[in-house]
Amino acid sequence: MSWVDVRERSPRIMWLHGPAGAGKSTIGQTTAERCNVEGKLIAAFFFSRTTAGRNTESRLFSTLAYQLALSVPDSRARIEDTIINDPTLLTRSLQTQVQRLIIDPLSSHHHRGTSAPHLIIIDGLDECENSNSAHARILQAIANALQRFDVSVCVLITSRPEEDIRNTFNADELCAISIRLALDDSFSPQKDIEVFLQSKFSELKRKHPVRSLSETQFIYASTVMHYISDVRHHPTKRLDIVLGIAPRGDDRPFAQLDALYLHIFSCIPDLLGTSRVIGALLLKYSLETKSPAMIDKFLHLAPGDTYLLLSDLHSVLSIPDGSSSKTLIRLLHASLGDFLLDQSRSGEYFINVADVHADFAECCFRHCIRGRASRYPLDGARFAIQNASVVADLEEYLLGLPVSQLRMEYPWLSEEKLQQLWKAITQYLKKCDDQYSHIVAHMTNNVHLAIPGVEDEVHTTSNVHLAIPGVEDEVPSCFSCRWLRK
Repeated sequence: MSWVDVRERSPRIMWLHGPAGAGKSTIGQTTAERCNVEGKLIAAFFFSRTTAGRNTESRLFSTLAYQLALSVPDSRARIEDTIINDPTLLTRSLQTQVQRLIIDPLSSHHHRGTSAPHLIIIDGLDECENSNSAHARILQAIANALQRFDVSVCVLITSRPEEDIRNTFNADELCAISIRLALDDSFSPQKDIEVFLQSKFSELKRKHPVRSLSETQFIYASTVMHYISDVRHHPTKRLDIVLGIAPRGDDRPFAQLDALYLHIFSCIPDLLGTSRVIGALLLKYSLETKSPAMIDKFLHLAPGDTYLLLSDLHSVLSIPDGSSSKTLIRLLHASLGDFLLDQSRSGEYFINVADVHADFAECCFRHCIRGRASRYPLDGARFAIQNASVVADLEEYLLGLPVSQLRMEYPWLSEEKLQQLWKAITQYLKKCDDQYSHIVAHMTNNVHLAIPGVEDEVHTTSNVHLAIPGVEDEVPSCFSCRWLRK
């Protein structure tokens, strides 16, 4: 609030940004209510992608002008005359609208030496449809008006850190007159979440450590409390459902959260490529180092592809700069993993763990054949293929696999290890189609591998270990990418 209270202020714009569910709109709403009571608020506009009239820029400045006429009554006549004298004004450029409807009335009021409210709030800019670069045009219109006219106005803008919004704020025009405030871990939101939960559980006369599930975001806590507080249901049973103790059945405790995630993923242009990368993040043992550069290398992507594929997911992932080789990608909220691995919730965005294993198996084999002399891709391939789904691409690749070359690339590897790998391959091919039995026998003879009990079942890992809290078991450390550093 100190930024709002300082009259002689520079910069004039504050950008409050953070991931989905971080509490941006809550802060915007609370600030608007408080400043309205204190006589500091000119106007506020809250974008909403699901509400007609609030999901485009068309009514932004006309709505702000209407509120300006109410908060600063002396400006009303000027605004009315402007619209009457120019009926087409509301269809003209955003730059013209902000100047004629906002800046001119405030400038006239200011020159009369009258004190006035001085804060404008625009919340959820990312929820405005971005047709014809609407986000950039809104920001540029505001910045241009504030630079050209001497009015004592400050503007608070909240949004997710979408790429086009970040780029606009990085431009010289806005950079010179704006400051940024990120809602991240440095603000210790856990304390605020704890107060919120304790208050709500006090109303229900029950306490429970749900705060640990909320991590650094309000959205999980808010959704949980909304679900548990429904007067039509028993709160204890509903809490059990949320915690996974009671069967969920057809009940959907995370409908609001799922709707948000569904929207975010619906905006991804290359869903297949992005899903491959996210699969690498979700499987706990998939990559030892989950930097963009390491994922590029392991998945045989072009340098920089991982960063580009995840560019629309800054709201749910912590993504280092594309030039960083050490900083790791991580999920901002564990509930994202729950969502993506539950097909009933994520639908077309569901990530099939067995398919990820198949992808990883092929990647490992390709690195093996390229002669990276280390045990890690070899053991990793065996571990992945034991859990892989039947995928035509992997099946075709294995049928043409030059197994004899593997023996040449790994002369120091024990016969037992090679036999284990070969056994996993043959079991996978027979799982694809039993008709491969005779092909398997022929291939075995060609590579001169005496593998006793080739018909036996291969022991597979009993469970998939996911990159979400609460999973204590560790999978074999051999499935890693330390070998890529060589």
